Amino acid sequence: MRISDAFRPDQLCARVYDIDLETLWAQGYRCLLFDLDNTLVAWNDCAVTPELCSWFDRVKALGFRAAVLSNNHAPRILPVAQALDVAFLADARKPGKAAAQKGMALLDATPHNCALIGDQLITDVWTGKQAGLYTILVSPISPVEYGGTKINRILERVLLRSMGLKRPQQP
Repeated sequence: MRISDAFRPDQLCARVYDIDLETLWAQGYRCLLFDLDNTLVAWNDCAVTPELCSWFDRVKALGFRAAVLSNNHAPRILPVAQALDVAFLADARKPGKAAAQKGMALLDATPHNCALIGDQLITDVWTGKQAGLYTILVSPISPVEYGGTKINRILERVLLRSMGLKRPQQP
C-alpha cells in the first residue's frame, strides 16, 4: 500500500450539505462521525446555523445515527452537540484508529456501516482510513485555524497534489 492510500478520501465535497445522504444510505451506511472545527462550525466557534440544524434534522430523519468526534475538550463541543442533538466524543486523540473505534462505539457502528466526515487529511481522513471507515473530506469552512492545523495544511497540499486531488471550493 502506498502512503498516499492511507490519506486518500473516498469522497470530496465542498461542504457537509453537499454530501448525498440518500446515496450513503443506499450503500449501507447508517452512522456518521463528524469532525467539529471547520467541518460543522468555524474554528473555535459554537455558533450553529439554522441551516446546519435543518441539515442534521434531515440526517436523523433519514435514519442515520450521528456523533461529533473531536480533539477539543467537552466544554467546547457540548453546545454544538446539544444544538444538533447528537452524541459526541471529546479529547478523541485523532489521528488514530482508537479515536474512530470509540466514536463507532458511541453509535453502535461497525466499519462497514460508518462514515467519517472532516476537513483534514492528517487527522480526520487518516483516522477513518486506519479504522476501515468510508471517509469524506470537506473543504474548511473558514481560513482561521489552530496553529498546528496550519502546519498540517502544508503537508495536506502536498498529499492532495500527489494523489491528483483538488478540494472543491466553498460557495
